[in-house]
Amino acid sequence: MATVLDVLENALDGELTADRAASLSDQDLSQLAELLADFYASWTPPPASAGELRAYPGGWVAANYGGAEARALLASTLLYFDTVVIHDPIGEWFDPRRGHLRGPPPIRYRNGVQLQSAQANIMAGEGYHAPSSEPARAREHLKWMLPMLMGLAPLIRSGVAIPINQIGTLLDRQEAILAGVRHDLRDSQLVAEIKNPIDLQPVTADYSRGLQLQMEGAGGVVPGDEIRAIAQNPAYFLTKTIALADAMGARYTPPAATDHALYIRRLQRAGEELSRVADLDLRVAAALTRTSLPFVGALELPTLVQIRENEGSFEEWRSQLRSVVRQIEATPDSESFADDATEVFDDGFAVVAAEVRRAIQRSTVLQASMGDATINLVTGLAVAGGAALAGADGLSAAAFASVSAVSSWALRALFLPRQTGARAVIAALMRE
Repeated sequence: MATVLDVLENALDGELTADRAASLSDQDLSQLAELLADFYASWTPPPASAGELRAYPGGWVAANYGGAEARALLASTLLYFDTVVIHDPIGEWFDPRRGHLRGPPPIRYRNGVQLQSAQANIMAGEGYHAPSSEPARAREHLKWMLPMLMGLAPLIRSGVAIPINQIGTLLDRQEAILAGVRHDLRDSQLVAEIKNPIDLQPVTADYSRGLQLQMEGAGGVVPGDEIRAIAQNPAYFLTKTIALADAMGARYTPPAATDHALYIRRLQRAGEELSRVADLDLRVAAALTRTSLPFVGALELPTLVQIRENEGSFEEWRSQLRSVVRQIEATPDSESFADDATEVFDDGFAVVAAEVRRAIQRSTVLQASMGDATINLVTGLAVAGGAALAGADGLSAAAFASVSAVSSWALRALFLPRQTGARAVIAALMRE
């Protein structure tokens, strides 16, 4: 299946480097923009293979891997899951549709100023086609975006890393995303989770955690906008993350405890909707088990590629992860289901996780790169029961149609078609 790398190689004569980006003429940039637009106009995500566990860690990791912290989190996700959805920063920057993105309403201040800092609005004012954009700026962006993307080239070509351009999905689902944010702001529990982070601040945009633009000396926000000033941007990020995971056939794997708590609350809301409109009960167990794994840390991406291709213990881990998830999702529900699931998780992961740790101890390169840092695979469950089931096909189409768009996306990403029974494993890969 063609990837954005093929488009870039054709446009840049196979030279995907910062020096080549700096040498592009204005006409070269225009042609590149046209080629990328044509490619993404017909691009669809590759279908998942049988049993494949496709992870989407959210844009703070999947779009931000030019930075050391996000790159390390992405590298760990690439080691421990079958395939991982990442963002294509070049396709997004050159997308002519960016200007049509809309975010939630601006925050109003007492002095009459209105401030809009939602990610959609920021993205709409940037990019190659923005009115204020200049070719020189596009070249500067390409100078760091090309090496960033090329660092993952072997994994992209093999289908392990799946680069996406989020613009199309955000536009297709824009009205539903904005409606979801409005409902989120009326959820006092979700707002409380945003106000009281567990570890890291909530993500407010792909490139920021906790960053909220504020107007100094404006007399404060207009009464009624206080909650929006705090929670609107994190709610937008969460909703668009769920939309993207669903569109790509992936499971959202939150990278921090705060992210995980917000996601679980959103799943609980989906269950509440189901209980009101359908004869179905959705129970969410936020965390049943926690498995400690080595954290990649300072591992360089070329070394990651070699490990992914040659280190058998990590392949054994991924195989066991697929097996355990299939076993859990095929287990009949019962009074002791949670206890049974915990036992399966513990038994299924303990030996293989230990072998991964031993493999690292045997390798000088791995030991130097990973050290003693750990990352936790936190596993939980969503179990649906009731009359609105469709046998071996999981949740019925009627159940999906009976809830809001955001809830249906969240449910579809968990209760994938053709799985046995209506239960799903919720996984987060969180740095300690």
